[in-house]
Amino acid sequence: MTLETIAAEHSRLQEAVLNRDWESLEEQIRALQGRAKDAGTLEEQRKATYGRLRQMLGLGPEESFFELLCLLDEEERAELASLYRGLKIAVMRVASANGGLEAYVQSSTETIQAVLKELYPERKGTIYSRTGRIQGHDDRAFVVNQSL
Repeated sequence: MTLETIAAEHSRLQEAVLNRDWESLEEQIRALQGRAKDAGTLEEQRKATYGRLRQMLGLGPEESFFELLCLLDEEERAELASLYRGLKIAVMRVASANGGLEAYVQSSTETIQAVLKELYPERKGTIYSRTGRIQGHDDRAFVVNQSL
């Protein structure tokens, strides 16, 4: 499992949202949940390995990753620095894809809420019960006639 795999699955998730393919969306969510568990396990392994390397080199918690690199020989330093850059780039790709999808979903949600507020002005504001608790609005279903 790589972050590129997660990014590809995230792209399929985004495509399912944009196409309003809800069955595919559910499949992608389940797949990404499994990948998230795998990524969590790998991250724990990475942390443990990094901690052992720091301990082997006699570094304390205050020394940075780049100080650790300086203690390695040239070949190991180049390989570890390359892996670090690759990881950072992959994380940024996944984060930007996630940010784009989040912005789209938030914008769509806000638009739908604005339309519903215009259609049902009586639902604006907070409604309280006789006991002072916040009471939800009556969520009546409505049908949109698309045959026009």
